[in-house]
Amino acid sequence: MPILISIVIGISTFTALSAQKIRVLYEVKSKPDSNRQDIRKNIMLLDIYGNDISRFYAENLYKSDSVRTKGVKPKSFSISFNNAVVKNGENLKKYNRLLVDVYEVNEKTPVLAWKIIPEKKKIGNYECQKATLAYKGRQWTAWFTQDIPIPEGPFIFKGLPGLIIRIHDDRENYDFMVHQLLNHFYDPYDGVDFRNHTFVKVNKEQLN
Repeated sequence: MPILISIVIGISTFTALSAQKIRVLYEVKSKPDSNRQDIRKNIMLLDIYGNDISRFYAENLYKSDSVRTKGVKPKSFSISFNNAVVKNGENLKKYNRLLVDVYEVNEKTPVLAWKIIPEKKKIGNYECQKATLAYKGRQWTAWFTQDIPIPEGPFIFKGLPGLIIRIHDDRENYDFMVHQLLNHFYDPYDGVDFRNHTFVKVNKEQLN
């Protein structure tokens, strides 16, 4: 069972939390091929700007955009737009890179039919409660904590009465686990949207 590696956050109340930006780092384990046992690990960032606004994206993308924003021009930049998502109220933006272009798809934030289970357990420093979800053909199990009463989580997941500490699917193809929380960090973007890239705006049908 993975555990929280470190918690670097000295705030305990929702009022204090909501008054500033919070960064949650998730360790993501995934299987590129569901028929094989190879597991890929990487770090994804969830920057939370309030109760209903967040940006989820790869740590490699953050590093390259931080360099770009500071005026340095390395030979290449990260192309890690896989699973990048911006949630802003009812609006959801998903990003996909195909060859040299990055496509932005706007859609409605899904209303997730969570089922909260009485079962509880402690993960790292947090008392967590179980919730389950059926979404796009997968069964998901989440563990959220009301110690951090922000209804956010990785990727498109949100809407529980506390931050999602861990969420995984029943096929063990995806597993998101909180790695670190920060309340002081560098933000290379002016607002929640990615602003250092040119996107091709399409709908889901055009992307397909």
